[in-house]
Amino acid sequence: MSWQVILGDIILVLIAGYVASSAFSASIGVHKLMRRIFNWRINWVWYDFALLFWPALTFVSNLIGEFVNIPIPGGATIPDVPI
Repeated sequence: MSWQVILGDIILVLIAGYVASSAFSASIGVHKLMRRIFNWRINWVWYDFALLFWPALTFVSNLIGEFVNIPIPGGATIPDVPI
């Protein structure tokens, strides 16, 4: 899954939430929804950690795998099986 698909999914979910919130309640519902999205309750360092930990872990494990000569999976493959 590419980053464009993930970004598109996030945007579509936000639009759906906005539409549903404005359809079922007055502007108060939309205001509550936006306030919850943009209310940063924890330090920004933890958001950075959550976004960067998995790619860093994958990179380091692939680097170690290359160093000790362990085969590393290349990615998703489509099987050559007739439907």
